[in-house]
Amino acid sequence: MSILAAIASELKATTAVSDIVGTQIATARAARTHTVPYVVIQRIGQELQTQHQTARGDMVEAPTLQVDCYESTVALVEILKAAVIDALDHFTRGTIGNGANTATIRGLLYRGSSDEFISTRDKDPDGTVRRELEFEVAYV
Repeated sequence: MSILAAIASELKATTAVSDIVGTQIATARAARTHTVPYVVIQRIGQELQTQHQTARGDMVEAPTLQVDCYESTVALVEILKAAVIDALDHFTRGTIGNGANTATIRGLLYRGSSDEFISTRDKDPDGTVRRELEFEVAYV
């Protein structure tokens, strides 16, 4: 299971998140049929870190993940944001890398968030609010 699929599975299994978005949790891109509220998970970067070496001494990825929370108001997106952060606070499932360069995920490090109001005149005259959450994958 990929890290994105594992995170999506974790969020869907977390009542505080699923009570808000149901099953509207996507990886990489939301379907056009999604309406607020929903969550999109994507990988936005990777770095080679010398402190993250396999037993053979090979480098493995240290990806940065972005989790976007979409809601109709600032107050509601803040509730969804808190539920997502809480759900991923103890996330420790999955692996990254290939073959001998595989590493076990030990957690997601929350690095911060930003926000944006998105006008969606064709769907919702009030628009949509997005909170962009950034996490770094910690692994061994």
